[in-house]
Amino acid sequence: MQLSTYQKWRMVKGIPKKQKYMRQCLQEFWKLGLKPRYHPDREWKGIEGESPWHGHRLQLKTNYHFMQYCKHTLDVSIMSDFMNRDTNKLFTETEWRGMIDEIHFKNKTNSFTT
Repeated sequence: MQLSTYQKWRMVKGIPKKQKYMRQCLQEFWKLGLKPRYHPDREWKGIEGESPWHGHRLQLKTNYHFMQYCKHTLDVSIMSDFMNRDTNKLFTETEWRGMIDEIHFKNKTNSFTT
């Protein structure tokens, strides 16, 4: 995925100001314009560690608020977060609804106790 100017700016801004070398390395890396190779026969191999929001092979198209909700509330940051770790199968819609209900119940309970 090609990062926007804003995304690059946010990355550089997150690096401490005294780390000038690190900032320069990142900017020089972007100038190289490198892109991962595409292998149609291995299209999905190894995708479990990629971001669904900023990946190279697949980027889920959704609005900003839903993406933030998934990233920060549901803790979905890599593709394998969509899968059951015990069975290696995608979660069903029913399983997703149950997990979301559980997260919201836990958040609501925590907000009453604090």
